Amino acid sequence: MFDLAVFAIVKKHIDKLDYYALLAGGAPADEFDLESLEISKAIHADSSVLEIAEIIAQVFEKNFDEAAPVNSFMQTAFNIKEELKQ
Repeated sequence: MFDLAVFAIVKKHIDKLDYYALLAGGAPADEFDLESLEISKAIHADSSVLEIAEIIAQVFEKNFDEAAPVNSFMQTAFNIKEELKQ
């Protein structure tokens, strides 16, 4: 199920992460919207930080066809989790 509030939180943190520096390189503001949507559909308030990081890694790996280590997403996952709790 799609939750616009969850999507907004995820998008904010995924855009801030800018994992491949695409936004910094001039990509459009909606560059990571598909990934943010997929992530927001897969997580919920009870998801752990590790679960969120694993989902982010899976989505990035699938969409960019490049291995994305879970550890690279732990801080972003933590930030998402913290904001979901509010």
